Amino acid sequence: MKIGLRGLFFVIILLSVPVAAFKFVFLPRNIEIALAKSEIQDKQQKLEQLREAGSRINDLETAIAALKEAVTLIEAKLPPEEKVDDVVRQAWEIARGHELVNKGVQPSKVVPAVRYRELPIELDLEGDFDGFYAFLLELEQLPRVTRIKEMKLERVDEDLGIVHAKFVLSVYFQPLASKTLLAGAPE
Repeated sequence: MKIGLRGLFFVIILLSVPVAAFKFVFLPRNIEIALAKSEIQDKQQKLEQLREAGSRINDLETAIAALKEAVTLIEAKLPPEEKVDDVVRQAWEIARGHELVNKGVQPSKVVPAVRYRELPIELDLEGDFDGFYAFLLELEQLPRVTRIKEMKLERVDEDLGIVHAKFVLSVYFQPLASKTLLAGAPE
């Protein structure tokens, strides 16, 4: 069998068809498939991140609901502005009940905030230490939100246990609705 130039040319063409098919068809397809797989993997990772974020959002919604409930409970303990005198009167009744003597009262300027106001009142009391301690314990049990700060406690008579207490009692309250609206504070 004699293979001539024509036969050799035919064999070369036969061999070049699969090589050309690999180079021009299969190789680009494999690259496209690899890129598609990479894209799919990236998108699956992003979907997983979105699922995690979604579960965190549900957790945040639960936490926000709990915080709103806590704020509502605290706001329920805030008296309206016109009832602040009642809270101060209760504090004085507690002080009298424990035989503390009023040496001075100095209300300060109201401190505004977005949802509440603070009225600091400088108090000056004198009496038995045990009575003063019982006063503080009973004041703590009031259903309204109060805070004691800047306390100075001095002994007057060591033998009798008499103390002189100077402190600031802050009473927190809800402002009147008309003042809140005028100030532009959110309800």
